[in-house]
Amino acid sequence: MPSPEAAALERKYRTLVAWRDAHAHDGAVAARGELQRLAVEFPGCLRELDTLPREELERRADVLARGDDEPWVLPLARYHALMRTVLAVRRSGGDADRIAALADALAAETGIALDAADVDAIARPPQGRLVVYVFERLGALFGVEPDALRDQLFPEPATARRRRAAQNAP
Repeated sequence: MPSPEAAALERKYRTLVAWRDAHAHDGAVAARGELQRLAVEFPGCLRELDTLPREELERRADVLARGDDEPWVLPLARYHALMRTVLAVRRSGGDADRIAALADALAAETGIALDAADVDAIARPPQGRLVVYVFERLGALFGVEPDALRDQLFPEPATARRRRAAQNAP
C-alpha cells in the first residue's frame, strides 16, 4: 500500500495527465483556481506539466500507485514539502512565531529541521533564487549534487533546458 506521500504525488500526476489530455483533446486549460491549488500543494508541478512528456507523467503516477521505490519518489516528496515551507516562511514577514510553527510542522512531516542559518538563507537565497536554496538543502540531505537532484526530479527536454539557460543568462 502506497504511503500518504506517494498517494498525494500520484494524485498530482493523475491530475497533470488529465489536464494534458483535456488540452490535447480540445484545447481546454484548467481553471486558474485549480492550477493555483495544485501549485500551492505541489510547488513546481506546473513546470512538470509544461516540460515532462505525458508518458512520463503517467509513468510516474503508475510507479506511485504500485508503491515502487524509485530514487526520485522520496526526494520529490521532500522537495514539495520544503518548498511549501520556504514559500510560507518568505510570506511570514519575519514573524518569529510563525516561522517556528512552520519549521516545527516541516520537521514533524519530513524530519527536515530548519535552523537560523536556513531562515537566513531563505531570506537571502543563493543566486537570489529560493529553488537554488531548496536543491542545495535537499542535495545535502540526500547526498546528491543539487544539479543532479534537480535533473532527477524535474527532467526536461534539452530544448527546454537551453531555453531556460538563455532566459537566465546575464
